[in-house]
Amino acid sequence: MKSSCRLTRPPILNGFIYPFVFLVAFMFLTVTSASIHLYQNHQYNTDLHVKKIVIDTLIQSGLAKFGNDMNQYQEPPESGETRYFFPDGEVIITYGRIAERTYFLQLSIVTKDGTRKKLNRRYKTDL
Repeated sequence: MKSSCRLTRPPILNGFIYPFVFLVAFMFLTVTSASIHLYQNHQYNTDLHVKKIVIDTLIQSGLAKFGNDMNQYQEPPESGETRYFFPDGEVIITYGRIAERTYFLQLSIVTKDGTRKKLNRRYKTDL
């Protein structure tokens, strides 16, 4: 009986393994590198958000303390400058009266890591 199965040589695959391994390694390194850069960007953005939150907290704390100080006076001063020290930084408020119990404030905020911010605001004290 004749065998219907023929033995054939496998095709020659010399040089096929290297390009395949190179492609897989390149894809792995690309994904890893992109992930590292994405992580660095997230860290940078997080630092910016934390600094913004600290500055906003200092602004609100300074305004609240200024309002409490101005409400203590029977006749508040026309203008002046006050400094408030907080654990996260320092708030310097330069103020001038615009109308009765209404002030124009210039806030200078300096955080403990050296970030500086200046802003102007109109502020009305309660009586």
